[in-house]
Amino acid sequence: MMCLDCAARGSDVAAIGVCAGCGAAVCLDHAVLSPRTLTCTAGGGTVPRRRPAAVAARTLRCRMCAGAGAARDACERGQRPHACA
Repeated sequence: MMCLDCAARGSDVAAIGVCAGCGAAVCLDHAVLSPRTLTCTAGGGTVPRRRPAAVAARTLRCRMCAGAGAARDACERGQRPHACA
């Protein structure tokens, strides 16, 4: 499988993974790895609580999906309201 972004530029570069957002094949140069917090239900009280797991996972995204996710996060935090549609 070849990297979609490299193929669009006329290069044949092997993919190292698939974007979790859009499913595009990506090479090492076009891949963006980011940590992802997993949660588990903990507590024996009347209301179980979601708590972060001790070890973080990772998510692989293409540059386009990583950029879109960063813009969404900034918009939700109110840092870049112009990024919201």
